[in-house]
Amino acid sequence: MKDQELSLYRALLDNLQDGICIYNETGDFVYVNNAIVNIRGIPRQQYLTMNVHDLYQTRYINICIFDMVLERQGEVTALQRYSSRGKVVRTRLCTGSPIFDSDGSV
Repeated sequence: MKDQELSLYRALLDNLQDGICIYNETGDFVYVNNAIVNIRGIPRQQYLTMNVHDLYQTRYINICIFDMVLERQGEVTALQRYSSRGKVVRTRLCTGSPIFDSDGSV
């Protein structure tokens, strides 16, 4: 993929109002868009040093959609609550969709 195409895709994702997170096969954040940074208040650079399980283990989120997607090997939609300082801040509808490679691995 050309740098120009990659820049275009990032610009598209960053201008969506819906929060988008992309993880690798172990749950490490590899991309977050502007909306998720604004929704959760976690800086982009901090996300890129984290794994989705960091949020789950610290009870920042109540369910891990990533794990559900891996278990089902398919799309999952569920209500997820996230907290800050022990208080529920928001409940939202989340969808996780796996991307499979040519070998069928996530």
